[in-house]
Amino acid sequence: MSIEKTGISCFKKVISTAEKTVPAEGYSRLKKIFCQGQNYKHYDQIVSTCKRPILGNIPDELIKIIVKTNPENKSTIIQGAQQSFEQAAETLKLCQIAKLDTIKNISGYEDEMKFLYDMLRHGTSTKIGQSKEELEIVQLAAKRLENQLNQFLKDAKVNISFAGEGLFKNCYKLQILNKNGQPIMHDRAFNIFKDINLSGEIAEAKYKKAHELLNKYSADDIKSWMAANNLKESAVFNVNYRLGLLKKATPQGKRDDLVSIISNALFTNGAYAEANFVTRLKNRLVSNISKSDLVDTDMFDLKSGFHIAQFSDDKLPEITHSINFEKLGLKADDIYADNIVNGRIIDFGDMLIDREILSDNTVLSWYKKIMNRVNLGERFAIIQRYKKLAKNPKTPLRDKIQTAALIAEADTIERFKALYFRQKRQ
Repeated sequence: MSIEKTGISCFKKVISTAEKTVPAEGYSRLKKIFCQGQNYKHYDQIVSTCKRPILGNIPDELIKIIVKTNPENKSTIIQGAQQSFEQAAETLKLCQIAKLDTIKNISGYEDEMKFLYDMLRHGTSTKIGQSKEELEIVQLAAKRLENQLNQFLKDAKVNISFAGEGLFKNCYKLQILNKNGQPIMHDRAFNIFKDINLSGEIAEAKYKKAHELLNKYSADDIKSWMAANNLKESAVFNVNYRLGLLKKATPQGKRDDLVSIISNALFTNGAYAEANFVTRLKNRLVSNISKSDLVDTDMFDLKSGFHIAQFSDDKLPEITHSINFEKLGLKADDIYADNIVNGRIIDFGDMLIDREILSDNTVLSWYKKIMNRVNLGERFAIIQRYKKLAKNPKTPLRDKIQTAALIAEADTIERFKALYFRQKRQ
């Protein structure tokens, strides 16, 4: 019997988490609402009405030091450390403004030609190297954080360096060392979420600068520069064709396009959506991710727009298991090579609830109990046991148990068919 025909009441009660309305009194606890669902379309309202827009805490290694050295004042010092990271994040946000200035001030033949070539190849996605101003901002952020942490970590040294850039955030490598240069904690990824409007201004500035340079250089100039740098045209990169596209693009149009793309993706990407996914994953779906193929997280600060997570390197614990998003009722749409470092997924964007019914935590809990059985025979046996249990009028939440059993049964049958036909082809 298909799930749609069962008439189970819980199916009728399911409301898309993306469409739920905000209670008149707002949300007092952010963790609670984030554990209940994800992919909300009113994140601004949720976060603005919560009492505390922080999820998680500073790295455990720092907490242990504070508890050991200042047990009586630990709460005050931990709160102060959180504020120290907030101040460092606010400083690092200035890098976006510096990037805008860098684009506007591109000059000199080599820099101009390289920028123009990159714009022809990548358009809005063109990466701009760190300027001297950006490097100074990063150093300033590190120094400010170091001065604050020195209040309870005497002689500690803080290093921050640029690690990578995405559409929604910049990533920095954070190191905290003792006076002998030894790490106090495992390196962290200090992720700073971007300002949407500034991202739009940067896109506009790129095209304004490109149009300015198109009045200065011809297609032949670009090709000569390419030849001097061992760069060639190809079937997918024709200079004349790309120049035509670049000339047609309007700076304001590209700005509006990028802002629209980012804004429309905020229910699955950005600080709020990523914090939502991680909170629900760690508190409702998976007991421990520290040894999984997903980097573990420390803290999300949704007011200051930053996120601290483990830096994925070979010093982390060996990966013992992979997170099966499908079994959790999720669909991971952004797991590409760039988002996997040393075997671990480092980005939490585009994590979607694949089947809305599995956003019900009770249904999901029973579904996981079934799907965690690798042996298909055992799984079918549990399904039948749960279906029988659901028929008993005295069983609490029996409609949800039956729902979980029916979904698991359908998924297991599909799995069985796939294995059968694979073996038959061999």
